[in-house]
Amino acid sequence: MWGDSTGLLTRVRNRLGRGERGEVQSVGGVQVWSSPRGRSFPWKAWDHEYFKRMCETRCAMCPNGDYVWTYRFFEAVMCGCLPIVQEPCEAYEGFHFGTFEENPESIAWDESLAAGNVARLLETVVVPIADLEEELDRLWEQTSVTSVGR
Repeated sequence: MWGDSTGLLTRVRNRLGRGERGEVQSVGGVQVWSSPRGRSFPWKAWDHEYFKRMCETRCAMCPNGDYVWTYRFFEAVMCGCLPIVQEPCEAYEGFHFGTFEENPESIAWDESLAAGNVARLLETVVVPIADLEEELDRLWEQTSVTSVGR
């Protein structure tokens, strides 16, 4: 067991220190890398190195964000990783993932599970471009009619 999730995060942070952003460090067999982009938009919108590294790994730790769910979960799924979450939530229903509370040896990446996660992501999170364009057209028409009526 990794122990409680708060303990795991504290141990990783204490072991690594603050480090430089973009620096790769290892704790045992776990590679830890942080993007130098942070949350700043538009810089965080696409970080090639971050996604390249994510696509090269099998499992990704996804601690809670500002809420229980985190965009890291969906980034991991998008890149074919098995997300390892601090705590499950409704947004993760139907996806395959591990938790910080599980024994790490019981969590194994599997290509069919990763493919299933990507399929679930495409079904539930991604909006087809034609649907998006149709909705934007509908909203534009609704706004134009409202503006003309004033």
